[in-house]
Amino acid sequence: MLLACLSMVLWNEVCAEELEFSWQIQPTVCVNQHVGAQCHFTLSVQVQNQRQQEYCVYVVTLSPQQLFCSSEALLQKDLTLTIDDNTSLLLKNVQGETFLQQPLSVKSTQRSTRFRVNNPWSLF
Repeated sequence: MLLACLSMVLWNEVCAEELEFSWQIQPTVCVNQHVGAQCHFTLSVQVQNQRQQEYCVYVVTLSPQQLFCSSEALLQKDLTLTIDDNTSLLLKNVQGETFLQQPLSVKSTQRSTRFRVNNPWSLF
């Protein structure tokens, strides 16, 4: 989307506003023991807001759930989340327009399927 905004000859207001926000989210992967188990982790969210506009950060599970809102120029916040499956964080303005999106994924240390050690048949 950013490349599309930069390549346009005539800039519209939406593209100009998208360039006003940036964020960093660490980590973007939650690791748990078992497949399908809930994953608990702490995110570090840093938002840079050049115009000091009001914005809100949401987590998308079944529907978007608001985590916090702010209008600070530079915000550093730690969030504790519990997610079941891959999800996303959204940064929206007060009108509900989504400016930034960051996928969050869940990985497990154990596989959901087990492989056989020995083949069930043999030629000899």
